[in-house]
Amino acid sequence: MTTRSKALLAVLGLIILALYSSWGRPLWLDEYLHFVFGGFDTASEAWSAVQSSTTNINHGQTGFYMMLDWGLLKAFGANLFALRLPSLLSGALLLFSVALFLRRKNLGAMAIGAAFLLLAAQPNMMYFVGEARPYMPMAASSMAALAYFSSTSEQRKTKGMQAFIWLTMVWGALMMPYYVIYLPVIAITCYLISTREFKLKAFITFINLPVQITSLILGIVIGSLTWLRGSPNFQRDPWLIIAPLVDSLTPVHYLAAAALLVLIGWTIFTPSSRPWAPIFLFIVMGAMAALFAVLSLAQSYWILPRQFVASQAIMTLAVVWGVGQALKITHGSKKKVLAALYALIVVLAFGRAAVHQIESISDWETHGYPAAGKPGDADYQLIDVGPANQNVADGGPVRPEFTQIYDEPRYGGGEDPRTS
Repeated sequence: MTTRSKALLAVLGLIILALYSSWGRPLWLDEYLHFVFGGFDTASEAWSAVQSSTTNINHGQTGFYMMLDWGLLKAFGANLFALRLPSLLSGALLLFSVALFLRRKNLGAMAIGAAFLLLAAQPNMMYFVGEARPYMPMAASSMAALAYFSSTSEQRKTKGMQAFIWLTMVWGALMMPYYVIYLPVIAITCYLISTREFKLKAFITFINLPVQITSLILGIVIGSLTWLRGSPNFQRDPWLIIAPLVDSLTPVHYLAAAALLVLIGWTIFTPSSRPWAPIFLFIVMGAMAALFAVLSLAQSYWILPRQFVASQAIMTLAVVWGVGQALKITHGSKKKVLAALYALIVVLAFGRAAVHQIESISDWETHGYPAAGKPGDADYQLIDVGPANQNVADGGPVRPEFTQIYDEPRYGGGEDPRTS
């Protein structure tokens, strides 16, 4: 890949990160729960709030992101860029890992650019690049694991790749419980893709046991201090959030899906394209998404799009990988027609999402910080995010009075204290 291609991809990546950076977007309730950590004087006070809240209002969280936000907000004051910086950096890691994976599969700049654009065409996923919560760090770390385990043994032995997997593993394991599940699943999937004969010794070497064990230990240790200590009893309609998203699909979405299915079908039936590998990756990640949906159903908790961001990103990459493989071995007019169809889908999908994001950024810039945050925020525990948004607009340190929210356990609608 030429220097020019690398530079163009870097520019495209920066544009995508800028589009989804949430620049100018006001705080809403869930981010407010992170923002108030900047009002604690010491790390000890902040950690006490993590421990007291991860069994109720911050259930399912490790608190690592909150502690990072405590440090960032103490350093930079009431600044939303600082608040969301871990997610923005994770967005960059996601794109880098996508490019690294496709290079490992001998695909070039066009495939990487298509992958970037297809990811950016999914606002429900890329929104988390500019959201101060741990979902993008989890997705990016999972993608980094995929890139690492898709590398050859010689490539993985380099100091750069060793640092890459260890740093991203620590980032993912401390950020989100889901990562501790994704890491071994991705390692096993990549091993099955890379070999035709299972050998136990080779398998153990391949999955990198020190990394796997360390991830598990980190997940258990931080979990035992936070979310594993308990959670509310949930009595929610699991479909309440996901159903409106399904209902919002338009004919444009169905047309794009149909065109994509044509491409996938062509990939499957293209001789010698070995489509089973990307299809297998796609199916495994789909199964992971289904697993988390089933867990929500079992707990009577909402099925939320954020539960699927890692699977969604990797499934998108699997499609690009499969189509890229088939395009490489297709020739003549058939290749031109199918490549044109592929390019049309990618460009239209990205264009639609980009216009929406630009309009949102313009709206946030025009109207500034609303007094009440998102509609419905004030109805939840009577929490008013307006003063926090005003604090951001005024600048200076985060006001200490916001920390009062963590003075006692809080439970939302459909959440009751767990009884023994």
